[in-house]
Amino acid sequence: MGTLRPLLQLVLAATVASCCSVTRPGDNLSLGGSQVYYSPDGTIFALGNRSRFENEDFLEAERLRSPLPRWLEFLRLGKWEYRYPNGRKKAVISYEIAWYTECCTGGYCEQQYEARSGHFEAWWPSGAQLARGTFGSKWERVEANCGGDKVRRAVLTRDAQFWDEAGIPADRSILDVAGVPLEKL
Repeated sequence: MGTLRPLLQLVLAATVASCCSVTRPGDNLSLGGSQVYYSPDGTIFALGNRSRFENEDFLEAERLRSPLPRWLEFLRLGKWEYRYPNGRKKAVISYEIAWYTECCTGGYCEQQYEARSGHFEAWWPSGAQLARGTFGSKWERVEANCGGDKVRRAVLTRDAQFWDEAGIPADRSILDVAGVPLEKL
């Protein structure tokens, strides 16, 4: 019985270390270098930096056999550029990695997620400016397996501007008309 206790402590410590290793902001979060993602026809669709954190939504979609695009395999980090099939810019959006508390086998651990942040721009397929502004944050409660926590959700701030393809000011519903869902890219 005396040798079982140190062994149990060692197993518990290994479980906690493997389950709940915590990465703090400022740590090296990037896989390094910009990644380029191509459409099936060979044109560039998206480019940006991936974090080293796998996207749980991507893993779940794979399990359900309804895969998401490869560029969603890892959480996005920093500035990302999206393009139309004609090669012109569609949008430029920045992402940060944020955390919320989850329960793991060894206790509390932090779960990473991506949050849109900072300045954004979007264009019509013709190259005309569609939108420009800043993402702000709103706190939203999420349910977790140990009760729940708050996460940051991106919201368009009041400085956001929108234009129709002729350059005439418009409201944010023009994003739906253009098919550029800034909050979903």
